[in-house]
Amino acid sequence: GGGAGGGTGGGGNGKTYTVVAGDSVSLIAGRLWGDVLLWPILYDANRAVVGSNPNLIKPGQKLTVPDIGKYSSGQLADARNRGRR
Repeated sequence: GGGAGGGTGGGGNGKTYTVVAGDSVSLIAGRLWGDVLLWPILYDANRAVVGSNPNLIKPGQKLTVPDIGKYSSGQLADARNRGRR
């Protein structure tokens, strides 16, 4: 149950995203942060959920959404470089 939005999850102010059919880590990164190349940040934060292959995410999986405001410009650039591969 439960409606959309509103609820506060555990673990501080961390946001979560629930995967829907057709999603990929890059699509989600684009939706969340407006930059599909930042998907490695999302993947790194959720490796325990996703597993070794970032392309194999499944509907219903709950992904932790990192606060990219806490990342340095160097870390973001590094993630984009990885994301291009």
